Amino acid sequence: VEGYRLYQKAGMHTVRLWNYTLSPFPAIVVTLAPTVTLSAVLKQLEQRLRSTRLSANARAVATKAQLLVEQSEKEYVQRVIGLLYPPMCELADVWVTEMLFRSGFFHADAHAGNIMVPSLAIIDASIEKNTPLPPLYLIDYGNCGHLNKRDRCYLINAMLKVSKITQMYTFIPPAQPK
Repeated sequence: VEGYRLYQKAGMHTVRLWNYTLSPFPAIVVTLAPTVTLSAVLKQLEQRLRSTRLSANARAVATKAQLLVEQSEKEYVQRVIGLLYPPMCELADVWVTEMLFRSGFFHADAHAGNIMVPSLAIIDASIEKNTPLPPLYLIDYGNCGHLNKRDRCYLINAMLKVSKITQMYTFIPPAQPK
């Protein structure tokens, strides 16, 4: 329940607890999210690209139409990823902010199989109608944790040290005036 409440921000949702009972046997009823896993969508996108990718030999004799189909699929995948990127960043922001700076609660299993996103059909409809995507859903709160204040401080200090080391060994050009 805590996880559900915490991730109800900025259009992100989880599977919602609908009802529960303890007798005659324990049961939980949840509403289903009309989505698929992020890993499934990424796999579908990869298959679309592979199906239209031309080999070097085929490219030499490919028609203009074949090259356009290949380019069109690349652009489609880039657009889908571009639509999914902002809500994924927001999810990461909520996850880190809550874990480090608020309650210390975190979802310890937030991989692509536990992040539910709209299906490609729904994404296509959003692209066609130029409407925002439906919300993302984070599922499977079976592996959650809580960091106490001391552990959060240790983690923040470690992240700052890694950041300083990275800056020392990475050339970052100075910001250009606008």
